[in-house]
Amino acid sequence: LPLVLGRSATRAPAPHTSAISLELKKPSLVQSLYGTSGPVRLTELTAVATLALGAVWLASWLHDEVEWLEGIPQVLWLTTIVLILAQIPMVKRLSCPAMFGNYLLFLFLAGNGAQSVIWEIIQQGPGVFYFAAGTVAVHGLVIFGVGTLCRIDAATLAVASQANVGGPASAIALASARGYADRLLPGVAVGLLGYAVGNFSGIAVANLVRSITAG
Repeated sequence: LPLVLGRSATRAPAPHTSAISLELKKPSLVQSLYGTSGPVRLTELTAVATLALGAVWLASWLHDEVEWLEGIPQVLWLTTIVLILAQIPMVKRLSCPAMFGNYLLFLFLAGNGAQSVIWEIIQQGPGVFYFAAGTVAVHGLVIFGVGTLCRIDAATLAVASQANVGGPASAIALASARGYADRLLPGVAVGLLGYAVGNFSGIAVANLVRSITAG
């Protein structure tokens, strides 16, 4: 859409082209996605793996073993645990999580694409397609329509839209691919805010609707 609308901001050099091209004025997050400030130590790598696997295990344990919490989905626990871990200063000082996370993000996106079978979607009926298309169309009209009226550049709107629809992971992918280095960190922040607010409010609304229909 930034290309179609013809109002995309000047592209920065793609972060993956060369480590030398990443000047100090670029956001530190951009640099950390494709490299580290020094060699990765075994202790850091072990800490990152422990945190990641531990968060998944703890979320699974809270969902499966704690009876009075069984109504809360596992993904909600995982979101909460990860958001809490991200606020710990010791975790913030680790130099390699962003780079490894970016690598796993690419695997995640590739895995999603490889598992998407168009025929299975067609078999579910046109209702699924119409619902998804309608939702994204309304979203696009609102964010790009209001954004254009407010004279917000199309590149910013595209990253914001992607953070809204796909979360911080897809916002990183879009901002990195298009070279929007200065919009990468805001896209991640907005996407994480959506996780923190949207997941909890979504579960609350679902429970409310379930209680109304049951009554």
